[in-house]
Amino acid sequence: MTTIILVRHGETDWNKQQVFRGRIDVPLNSVGLEQARATGEALGNYKIDAIYSSPLSRAMETARAVGTFHPNISIKE
Repeated sequence: MTTIILVRHGETDWNKQQVFRGRIDVPLNSVGLEQARATGEALGNYKIDAIYSSPLSRAMETARAVGTFHPNISIKE
């Protein structure tokens, strides 16, 4: 059976300020980077075959953090 794990990106300054982002490319802030790292660590023991991400920096930063714990997996946009 296939399992799909969905992960939302970490916090951005605009999330914190409740500003609508849409497709505007806003990076993670320091809290978001730590959230992404913690998510990657939490998923470290899962067998992951692929990582897919939006090309927006906040999503890619989160995907890279997960990928840190799965170094043989490339991130696909």
